[in-house]
Amino acid sequence: MLKLFIAIGMSFYLFTLDSYGQVIQKSLGSSFSMFSNRDFSAWNVLGNGNWHIFGDQVAISQGGGWLIGRLPLANFEVQMEYWAGENTQANLYVRCSDIRHISSETAYRINLSDRVGGGYKDGSFDGVAQVSPSEIRNRWNVLKVSANDSYLNIWLNGRQIVSNLYDTRFASGPFALSVHNGEFRMKSFSVVIPGRW
Repeated sequence: MLKLFIAIGMSFYLFTLDSYGQVIQKSLGSSFSMFSNRDFSAWNVLGNGNWHIFGDQVAISQGGGWLIGRLPLANFEVQMEYWAGENTQANLYVRCSDIRHISSETAYRINLSDRVGGGYKDGSFDGVAQVSPSEIRNRWNVLKVSANDSYLNIWLNGRQIVSNLYDTRFASGPFALSVHNGEFRMKSFSVVIPGRW
């Protein structure tokens, strides 16, 4: 079913990539929001989740699904402020090399809130960095990820959990957010593209 949803989304991804990229270029080197128009135009929305925007928050409270970014990036800095419920399973994927088959085999996966994440607890970098036990559910958290060529850095609530990790598996690709089995909210999802386009 996931493969079907992603395949359907591919046509929208290819159609809108050029126009969205022109908007982003205007903000080169400065921070921009992936929800700047207060809508989901920067994303492909897949699945049966009830994604919606209310006030200053983006949320899903029923069903499950994906937000897959329309802009592939190599070097970037992303910061998101998020809240996950007790039973929520949520993951952020960066540099997705194949948006038809998103997994830790095709992208870097950060476990936002997923106790069944292959032994990597909440806040861990799947397959790479295990975070010591900490309670990040039912509270607001700030995640920051930077990718510069083959080096990755990750901070969670101001604490660096991955420092200058050298990894060459995935060179470029869009962001993807997977949320299932619970409530998930975001106050922000901002991106900086350093250097030149």
